[in-house]
Amino acid sequence: MESSTVPDIAPPINQILYAVQNETADLVKMYHQALQSVMFTNRFEVRPQMLGGIASDEVSVLIKYLLNQQSSVGSNRGSQLSQIGLSDKSVMRLGRITRQFLQSHLEKVDLLTGLEVIDDYNNAVLQGFVQNREVVILNEQERIRSALQRTLGRYSLQMEVAASLAGATSSILNLDALVTTAVELIREKFDFYYVGLFLTDESARWAIHKAGIGESGKQTLHLGQLIELTPNSLIGKCVESGEPRMIIDVAKENSILRYPLLPETVSEAAIPLHSRGKIIGAFTAQSKQMGAFSDLDLMALRILADQLANAIENARLFSELRQSEEKYRTLMDNIEEGYYELDTEGRYTFVNDALVYILDTPKDKILESNFQYFVDKEFSERVRVAYNAAYQLGGAVHGIEFRIRSKEGINRFVETTALINRNPMGEMAGLRGIVRDITARKQAEGYQIERKALERSNKELEQFASVASHDLQEPLRKIQTFGDQLKTKSGSLLNDEGRIFLDRMLGAADRAQVLINDLLSLSRVSTQAQPFARVDLKKLLRSVVADLEVRLEETGGRVDIEELPVIEADATQMRQLYQNLIVNGLKFRSPDKKPRIKISSRIIENKRLPEMPGQPNSLCQVFVKDNGIGFDEKYLDRIFQPFQRLHTQQEYEGTGIGLSICRRIVERHGGDITAKSKPEHGATFIVTLPIKQAKGGDLR
Repeated sequence: MESSTVPDIAPPINQILYAVQNETADLVKMYHQALQSVMFTNRFEVRPQMLGGIASDEVSVLIKYLLNQQSSVGSNRGSQLSQIGLSDKSVMRLGRITRQFLQSHLEKVDLLTGLEVIDDYNNAVLQGFVQNREVVILNEQERIRSALQRTLGRYSLQMEVAASLAGATSSILNLDALVTTAVELIREKFDFYYVGLFLTDESARWAIHKAGIGESGKQTLHLGQLIELTPNSLIGKCVESGEPRMIIDVAKENSILRYPLLPETVSEAAIPLHSRGKIIGAFTAQSKQMGAFSDLDLMALRILADQLANAIENARLFSELRQSEEKYRTLMDNIEEGYYELDTEGRYTFVNDALVYILDTPKDKILESNFQYFVDKEFSERVRVAYNAAYQLGGAVHGIEFRIRSKEGINRFVETTALINRNPMGEMAGLRGIVRDITARKQAEGYQIERKALERSNKELEQFASVASHDLQEPLRKIQTFGDQLKTKSGSLLNDEGRIFLDRMLGAADRAQVLINDLLSLSRVSTQAQPFARVDLKKLLRSVVADLEVRLEETGGRVDIEELPVIEADATQMRQLYQNLIVNGLKFRSPDKKPRIKISSRIIENKRLPEMPGQPNSLCQVFVKDNGIGFDEKYLDRIFQPFQRLHTQQEYEGTGIGLSICRRIVERHGGDITAKSKPEHGATFIVTLPIKQAKGGDLR
């Protein structure tokens, strides 16, 4: 710095300022040497090439202070030195150099006063330095803490990914699904640009690309593409050394022969897959950032690689085991009996198609379900005890009969044999066995019991019919005959009360006759039934309507008949069935409406057991719909019971047996009858009958 005119400042400041301005070069040199001597006490941001500038700036600030002697100049300088990164030792060294300089340039008379001025400056510098140093230290601590948190957070995430990968891959035994899941999980969790996985072939000369995923599903290699394992490739180096390899900047590694990278890849790492003492491949991770892979990243990726390698080997072993069992499984799938395997907890681990059919449940819902879920509660304990016996005896149990639990209400009986199932090491792994459907046999046994009961019931009905036709009808006819004669010959001799009693007696006798006839009709459904034959329902119903012509004219009624099928049935009973239903619609008519009856039909599939001998494949439903008074459906079961009436004799005539006869006829034909109705909205009777009768025909 060149010499300049010293302003009019009181000594000794004038002398100090004069000395500094004229000896600037020497003072800068002294400052520089002092800073060099304590260079390594500063923060790492301070570089050697910065010291000259700091020394020169220190002289300029000293001159500025001497000109106005404001303490803020010194404190600002101290704050600046703290921000630059100088240590407290460096700052104090600068102050000592200033004092030494003054001692060599001031007279003894002015020295004491000059040193006081310089000490004030140095104190202001130190005060500013200390104040800013506290802020710098706090900021530095926060920066370190944030960096540590980021490091710990990334490490925690990496360990979380390791745990996730272990959990996700441990249950995947399909190799392709396993490697695909693994690369997707690693790429997503680490936010890599691309992740690819390679497995070595048997010769260990080639690496086969098994899976790869990048941003938006981008891929650089086709699945199955081969990469030669040479020292000139990153994957080759990784497999050969058995250690992770990385490239900080791929642009500077043109000499290395590698597979094609994605266009934005900047850095890359390859991690070997170790399993059971050998290297089975490697996976590569690529990033858009230079030097993206830290030692911590490589450590976490190596942990992932070890877990993944073990999972890959397990998947390979499982695949080989499955292939060895393929013939056995194929055989089991093609036998007629059901075949199953249970684990030690009683869960199905394998079932063949025959058992899927028997249980009538999708295979995916059977597998992993406990066997007791499919066993009717009545038989659950019996089956559990039998299976436990197999475990305890270490052998087989035979002839376990039980009923299958079915939501559809199908009563299917099965018989099973169970024996111990062992794994390749000879350890007990569960049970395996054969299931046979014995529903037909059980039903045949039930039919024998029901047939005997039915035969006994039929004999009782026949006896009742004989009594009704002879013992009951004969005295009833005498009552009617004598009553008619009494009315004809002596009716005029009776008073009014006597004639009323006589009329009531004759009416009761007539109703009794109708009741006996209805009871006979009910019994004859079984005792005097005819063989089944082809019946054209539409033709038969037209004949029924013709027989009811007089009653239709009296009521103003009309019957509309749509298309109806031809079925196998007892024609006489079909006539009686539909005549009763039509008469029912005419009888229970609304007083303000003319009766309208519509008869229609539809064909439906038979959902009952296909194992039933000769079971028909389809059913027909015939709908008899009227516009009468209807009824509340809470009385639905009641209207089909004998002698059950919803109205009094005075309101509507009848004995309450007509619909019971309809029900008996339908049941004899292996069908069903029900109704839908609302009060004052008519009723629809639904008759469901098989189009073809079961072999053997008569269901009496």
